[in-house]
Amino acid sequence: MKRAFFVLMLCVFFSGCNFNKKPEFIGVDNIGVVKADLDTINLKADAIFKNGNDLGGTLLTDEIQVFIDDAYVATVSSEAFNVPPR
Repeated sequence: MKRAFFVLMLCVFFSGCNFNKKPEFIGVDNIGVVKADLDTINLKADAIFKNGNDLGGTLLTDEIQVFIDDAYVATVSSEAFNVPPR
């Protein structure tokens, strides 16, 4: 009987957790130039996300192509960063 109650409580606990939404990109803040060469500019910025999940994790963005008015402008990569829950 105790085992059935424990399994039931685990099922209730895990069904209450929400972790099926993708983090929503809100914007960029604190943009600054780290290094500038003739062909490359390295920027540092804080990405702002809204995480609607009960669980956090690590997010990695790599090789994102930036277009303005259908013209290729840059490729963006970042280091892995933590996304807290909620």
